[in-house]
Amino acid sequence: MPRHAPELECSPADRASLVGLTKNRTAEARIVERARIILACLEGKEIQQVARELRVSIPSVSNGASASPCGG
Repeated sequence: MPRHAPELECSPADRASLVGLTKNRTAEARIVERARIILACLEGKEIQQVARELRVSIPSVSNGASASPCGG
């Protein structure tokens, strides 16, 4: 399993939409979690660090980053 999440590039509009999702109080928890994972991966953090900070499993981080709308 790779240490770093796949290289993600995101437009400012996509990033703003992800940030909006993390602040949305009515969004599904899994959608908010995935948005947080993607934002953390966009910062270039290692998969294990993201998992530890967000208290999710390593496969959740890998799957969340690979399903990014930003392309991965």
